[in-house]
Amino acid sequence: MKAIIEIRSGEGGKDAKLFIVDMMKMYVKYCEKKKISFDVLHIGDSEITIEVEGNIDNLVKYEPGVHRVQRVPPTESKGRRQSSTITVAILPLSKSSFDLNMSEVRIETFRGQGPGGQHRNTSDTGIKAIHEPTKTIAVCSKGRSQHRNKQIALDLLRARLEKVNVENCNNQKQGARKSQIGCSGRAEKTRTYNFIENRVKDTRLKKPLYSLDKVMQGSLDKIYDKIA
Repeated sequence: MKAIIEIRSGEGGKDAKLFIVDMMKMYVKYCEKKKISFDVLHIGDSEITIEVEGNIDNLVKYEPGVHRVQRVPPTESKGRRQSSTITVAILPLSKSSFDLNMSEVRIETFRGQGPGGQHRNTSDTGIKAIHEPTKTIAVCSKGRSQHRNKQIALDLLRARLEKVNVENCNNQKQGARKSQIGCSGRAEKTRTYNFIENRVKDTRLKKPLYSLDKVMQGSLDKIYDKIA
């Protein structure tokens, strides 16, 4: 099975944006442990997308929703605690039956990220595909091939639009993630990561787990095994 994991910052300002990077690293480490193929498609200021393929049933079942982090942010100099949220949505990338009318799609290019340093992209290889009727957006900046990035962005756009179509979402502008992440408020949390107490609490668990350090290193099975 192939899917896209979307990680977006919610409430909490800078720390929410920092936490989406931490979550990306957690999912990457989980994929490495489980031998799941992955590809980071785009790292933006407030959104990260990862393509995953393999045995991802647990990711699809248990990860979508609002995730809350409680900690002293790395940027906090006075030791003040903060509570922030991020959202996770997962979109299957099976063969989409959605008929995408390209006349309704606007393509924008931007400087691709590249791996950094002397190899950092110096040309506009990043692609943003915008479905004008719904304002749904898909972005890919993973490599130096503009053609490949465009293909991936359009596949993701189809997946988002098909999800909207299947769920008959009333507000298409909120895209395919609406039913999974709500309004990204602190009260809608699926899981809470308390770094101060090394505690992770999932709404589907009766008791919290005091092994957040291991969970953040990709040991998500510590949660999944308790849910199952």
